[in-house]
Amino acid sequence: MQIFLLSSLCFAGGLDVSCYTSANGNRSLFHWCTGIFFIRNREWVVSLKDNQLFSREKGGKSFLSAGLDLKRPHSLAYNQQDSLYYLVDTDNHRLLYGTSLLEPSSLSFVTSLAGCPLKRPHDVIVDDQTGWVYVLNPNPVQVFRFKQIDVVEVLDLSSTLVYSRALSLINGKVYVVGSSSGQIVEIEDFAQKKYRVYKSHGKKKIISSGDWQESGLVNNDLEFYKGFWYLTSYFYAESCETEPCDYDKNKFIRFSSWADFEKGRWEDLSSYLPSGLVPYFLTRHDGALFVAMYNHSFPGRGDAIYKIVDEE
Repeated sequence: MQIFLLSSLCFAGGLDVSCYTSANGNRSLFHWCTGIFFIRNREWVVSLKDNQLFSREKGGKSFLSAGLDLKRPHSLAYNQQDSLYYLVDTDNHRLLYGTSLLEPSSLSFVTSLAGCPLKRPHDVIVDDQTGWVYVLNPNPVQVFRFKQIDVVEVLDLSSTLVYSRALSLINGKVYVVGSSSGQIVEIEDFAQKKYRVYKSHGKKKIISSGDWQESGLVNNDLEFYKGFWYLTSYFYAESCETEPCDYDKNKFIRFSSWADFEKGRWEDLSSYLPSGLVPYFLTRHDGALFVAMYNHSFPGRGDAIYKIVDEE
């Protein structure tokens, strides 16, 4: 399998793509970086296989380890209203929270919410306008929300989604990214348990990773950027069961409407990103879209954060 890395800007169809985090050739500081998060003039990268967070000051060159005792973390967020950080410590089955990620002694944790055990929580997001914190259990799929960590509501989506990797907050609405089912759930009213389900075109198999030809979309994350919905999928070479296999096809797509998503009228942007790497969480920040990329089979070989700017 060949991996083609983009170290400088690539111009294609109005999209400028560049590697945002530097690497020494094919060797990276990160091993399965799942996302980048911009919080209070610092940049944070979650590195799953390193069991760690790395951070640097905004505009800095070098990322340094936060020195936390974690196990396969996935995501973090900051709530301006209570001045607390929230971090899903996935394989420790807990949610960490506290005033500083650089001072481990300031962090507390919970292993359950609303009486439900946390089981490999995958994502946490914050609505800055309302102060709601949302946390995701991936399987069974449960979405928790709270403003105070001891007063929690839960939305059980296990009858709709089999496995979910991400939550997205877009234009005031929370979206639950159904991974193995290739579906997206739009929560219309959390308190009333009302939601809408969008089903992806071409879904062939219920599976947590795959390729377009054999499985259809296996959604990782969703974001809305400059008039388009952007979606990543968990595709990689070793998931292919037949040859030839285009494991990059449709791993990174964009579309204009949910009708287009359901009918397969999307634009495949996969060629703008390195071949052979998995695109994971998306982050919109400062007029750009960032995507975490990692090598599923050889962690650290090409793992990096990429920056995408739509100049049109």
